[in-house]
Amino acid sequence: MKCSRKQVGPNGEVLCYCGKQAILWTSWKEEDPSKRLYGCKVEGCPFELLKDSPMCYRSKMVIPELHNGVELLEVELLELMFMVEFLSEKVKKLQRREMMLQMRVQILLYWG
Repeated sequence: MKCSRKQVGPNGEVLCYCGKQAILWTSWKEEDPSKRLYGCKVEGCPFELLKDSPMCYRSKMVIPELHNGVELLEVELLELMFMVEFLSEKVKKLQRREMMLQMRVQILLYWG
């Protein structure tokens, strides 16, 4: 359901049907990076209102680039998290091996 008129709060903010301040969302889609709309943060509230002013040309160019950068960083983060997990397991194995070697040294020194 789309709202045909703005509901404005006492400070000029856009209000949703719930009476709460609406959030301005920006499209990250490459097809339409200029689309901005107000929506409600309350789940199930059908409030949706297109923002009147179009986004400037620079924003239309920058937003998709930023989005692509975020996606690349998310992939890199996943790879780094996997690497940390892998190296943590390797450290645990090396610590167990070190402990076993220390025990062998102690036995050799004792029986030596």
